Amino acid sequence: VVSTCGLGEYPQNCKRTWMKLQSQDLPMTWLSGVKFCVFGLGDSTYAQFCYAAAGFDVRLGELGAHRLLQRGVGDDRDEDRYYTGWDAWLPELWKALGAPQLPLSRDVPSACYRVTTSPGKVDSPPVPDDDIVPPGATKLTLRTNRLLTPDDKAYDRDIRHYEFEIKGTTISYKTGDSLAIWPRNPVKLVEEFCSMMGLDPGQQLQVVPLEGARNWCPEELSVRQLFSHVLDVFGKPNKKFFDTLSLFAKDEKEKATLESIVSGSDEGKALYRDLVHDFAH
Repeated sequence: VVSTCGLGEYPQNCKRTWMKLQSQDLPMTWLSGVKFCVFGLGDSTYAQFCYAAAGFDVRLGELGAHRLLQRGVGDDRDEDRYYTGWDAWLPELWKALGAPQLPLSRDVPSACYRVTTSPGKVDSPPVPDDDIVPPGATKLTLRTNRLLTPDDKAYDRDIRHYEFEIKGTTISYKTGDSLAIWPRNPVKLVEEFCSMMGLDPGQQLQVVPLEGARNWCPEELSVRQLFSHVLDVFGKPNKKFFDTLSLFAKDEKEKATLESIVSGSDEGKALYRDLVHDFAH
């Protein structure tokens, strides 16, 4: 699985591998006996769409490797983003590998965090908002935030020019480097969400990660901070979300409805489009 960066660039963590494969000293039988398949991630609005995936796919074949499956592509512009192409390609991969397409069991996953609660006030969280910083991240002051795309609802991309103050910090960069930004959900929307769900936004949480925990979460925070700083509750849910949600459904009719979303049926596809339209609007 490989993405394409910028205008046809290979990801930093695979450039050395790609350069090795480009060596003219490698015989055309160098990968004889090796089986492979490639899935690319990209955005079809760019001219070099999935360029890196195509490069690996062609070069591995040139070096004698056996292609198990035609190259798959995940397009960020598709209805369910890259999951649209992935969900269509994955069953073919299982078939090529001779593996079962679905898990043998469909059980509710084990909890990955232990959470205890205590009373609190929304305006007195256990930790200040600005002190909630993910591991490896650095707080920077935003100096400039300028919209580059048309301020028009007909244009669905929000592209901006940002400038950060890095003087006096350990942050440095080179031309072409990318910057990951941790967003926050608007407090007003979070408080409306908590009210709708019957949650106390001031309630304090103590979070302990258990075996299987993969995502970062502060050890202490409020309910409001959980939904403003950690969880994405306003983004467009993918089909995997509804698939997992079906495991928790106790009503058989609701469970069947949720499972239909990932079944690939015309009714399920239509239902998914209606649901994500509601989330997006």
